[in-house]
Amino acid sequence: MSFCRLSTDSDIYCYYHVGGYYEVWSGAGEHQFKTAQETIDFLREREKEGDKVPDYAFEQLEEEAKTERGQG
Repeated sequence: MSFCRLSTDSDIYCYYHVGGYYEVWSGAGEHQFKTAQETIDFLREREKEGDKVPDYAFEQLEEEAKTERGQG
């Protein structure tokens, strides 16, 4: 499932890989994360660096993070 794809409103491609990790492609390269929260933290940094990251990607990842913490 992808959280966002490269488009006019996103400089990021972010998805959950069948290997059991989150993968992010950006201008900073390819990155893999174990948790949704790690992914969110990285995307916030990319946003600060000027990459476009859509709000819906954060919203979906926040839901994943809640589930991982047992809150969802």
